[in-house]
Amino acid sequence: MSARSDRILVVGKPYLGDTILALPVLRNLRAAFPNHALDFLVEGGGLTRILAGCPFIDEVLRWERPPRPRREHGLGKRPWLGSLASVEACAATLRPRAYARAYLLNRSLSSALVAVRAGIPHRVGPATITGGPLFTRSARWRAGRHHGDCLLDLLRADRIAVDGAEPRYWGASPAATSRVARLLEALPAGRPRVFIAVRATNWRRQWPLDRWIDAVRRLVADHRCEIVFCGGPEDAAAVSALVGSLGAAAAHAHDLSAAVPLDEVPALLARMDLYLGVNSGLMHLAAACGTPVVAIFAAADVARWRPRSERHVIVSGAAGDTRDSGRWLAVRSEPPVDETWAAGSALRAVSVAEVVEHTAACLATRPTAIRRLDLRVGAHRYEVEMREAVRLESTSVAS
Repeated sequence: MSARSDRILVVGKPYLGDTILALPVLRNLRAAFPNHALDFLVEGGGLTRILAGCPFIDEVLRWERPPRPRREHGLGKRPWLGSLASVEACAATLRPRAYARAYLLNRSLSSALVAVRAGIPHRVGPATITGGPLFTRSARWRAGRHHGDCLLDLLRADRIAVDGAEPRYWGASPAATSRVARLLEALPAGRPRVFIAVRATNWRRQWPLDRWIDAVRRLVADHRCEIVFCGGPEDAAAVSALVGSLGAAAAHAHDLSAAVPLDEVPALLARMDLYLGVNSGLMHLAAACGTPVVAIFAAADVARWRPRSERHVIVSGAAGDTRDSGRWLAVRSEPPVDETWAAGSALRAVSVAEVVEHTAACLATRPTAIRRLDLRVGAHRYEVEMREAVRLESTSVAS
């Protein structure tokens, strides 16, 4: 075990988007402390695979917290007892590592308590009413500031130089790249490949299902697109309902969710011509992989959650429409196809025509426009790629 002065702990959040936006923090910490062990603590095990091979960290640690329903119902009227037990258990595993510094990337009281109970003397985190007093240094999270900048403000508060705020994924493994390439051989050559993410964990970020159906049909019929889906189990119902309603266009829609695990999704995104979807973790991952992004946003979320990449276009609702009314597509074994948001939803202001128009424009000027030529000899297949260096400027479009 390394000495106390040699170890740093970063505590993240259990969400893909937050983890991707934390990459610049990890990169800058690695530059500031090149000889220190740098560990990243995340809740659960879902994100450990996406962080495999990350050059900025030495080890990914898992914080196994009881699921929220179990904390609420299994412990009756005292769910906080489960939280405290989880904090103590996590702190007990961290204490022998004798960390010198901890950087808390969320406004969670339990995360701050873990750092205190683990005996970490130097703790940096957000200046909130709950966890703030437990930190030795803190930074205020300013309204209207991008979430990634708020995270980097923690380093600035600790007098650590910050160089670059754009998350950059380090590249998929050769094995993942090869396996994804074999899967994509089944797609017709010469057609643009569009990765679509229809769902976010926050229901306020959903675009109506009926509009997704219309948009995908137009992209297939008018722009010869091949549509690729890849999400987690919680996305299965939404994707199934969408594909099942496409009619003839379903022949050009490919759900690879069961075939591509999360740690191989970067290899898939790297071979896509475009990401089209709502504000989600996959959007941030696509941007970090260098894939051009067309993102559908509620206007109130743009400043805080827009992709940290020059190659993106945002299509948002009217600036004054921030109402949250609406219902998202429930995850059920057989979801009803007509389950859509209520008419008052902010994202109802985003039209199908806008989304298709900007998607088509980005495909026409994508930075790595690929023209594929199929040459088949026996059982072999070859692809000749011609790349055009055309820069796609970042644009924000309000309806």
